[in-house]
Amino acid sequence: MCLGDAVAPEIPDDVFECAILLRRNILDLTTKGGSEQEYKLARVKLMQDGTSKRHLPEFVRHSPDADSLKMALSNVASGEGAWVLRRDHVEEPCKPFLSFLERAEVLRTRQSPPAFPDMTCRRCRSFGRRLWNGGQRTRTVR
Repeated sequence: MCLGDAVAPEIPDDVFECAILLRRNILDLTTKGGSEQEYKLARVKLMQDGTSKRHLPEFVRHSPDADSLKMALSNVASGEGAWVLRRDHVEEPCKPFLSFLERAEVLRTRQSPPAFPDMTCRRCRSFGRRLWNGGQRTRTVR
C-alpha cells in the first residue's frame, strides 16, 4: 500500500513474528527511533486476534499511538538511568506473552502429522502414523 511517497511497512502474517516486531519497535520508540506506523499496524494486528489481545501487555492495549506509549513508559521512570528501568518494564510483560504465542505455535504445528506420500499401502501409512505419534510423545516436555 502506497501513501504518496511513503510505503507502508510490512507486518508479518505470523502472530509470533508480529509480536516480536512490536516489542522491538516499542524499544526503538523509547530511544528516539522506531516507526510509529509500524507500531500501530503491528498493534492493530495483535489486537484483532482475540487470543493475542488478552495476553498483550497492559501498556500496549492502552497506547494506540507512539505518543501515548512514550507517556505510559515515561511514567515508569525518567532521568539518569531510566532507560534500563523502561526497557525492563517492556521486556518483563512481553516474556509471558511471547512464551504463550510460542507454545501455541508449537501446538498448532504438532496437531496434524505430516503426509507420507511414499507410503501407499495401509500398513505403511499406519506405521507412519504410529511412528509420528510415538515421536510426539517422546518430545513432550513434562
